[in-house]
Amino acid sequence: MRSLVNQRANETQTRLLITEFLVEGLGFDRFRDLATEFQVRGNFVDYGLRVDGELVAFVECKSVGTKLGERHLRQVKGYVLDHPDVEWAVLTNGVQWELWHVGVDRPLSVDLVLEADLLGDTEPGHRAGRLFYLTHESFKHREIRSLWKAKSATSPKVLADVMLSPNVVKVLRREVHTATGHLVPLDELAERIREVLRPEYLGS
Repeated sequence: MRSLVNQRANETQTRLLITEFLVEGLGFDRFRDLATEFQVRGNFVDYGLRVDGELVAFVECKSVGTKLGERHLRQVKGYVLDHPDVEWAVLTNGVQWELWHVGVDRPLSVDLVLEADLLGDTEPGHRAGRLFYLTHESFKHREIRSLWKAKSATSPKVLADVMLSPNVVKVLRREVHTATGHLVPLDELAERIREVLRPEYLGS
């Protein structure tokens, strides 16, 4: 892997490496589970991943020296939107791996579920633990869905909504009153809470 980075391997060379990693490292069958150059409405995604014959994820590959970014996410998100039965999208340059959940319900949601760096400084056991969620076994037993639900439950957006819920605002009002002796009106306290939360986490 490191030698490919040093050689600045192109996208074709990187894809060969990724294919071997999907098969040998993540447990996908080369013939049953990997659909290469999968066509989605006239476009071609690098891989479609199948589990028990069912398409479960799209994988978009970039050359090993390419920094993964928003443009690549938009590309693979478009594939999922055109194929709404698929809710998982993988972006990778062979070294960095990103798994995204794309929810096609309105409003559209795109959530980063995990990141893994094969050449990162973390312990190998930690990297292996994260990469488990990209395995055939994880998709088969819906382990990745459990991870996504756990992360979603404590996402900034969910926590912001909870903090602004009437019951929580009432509890905070009581605590503020205990601490300061001042009874803040509920609507004013809710507005103050909104001011300390990042705007992107607040609903419309």
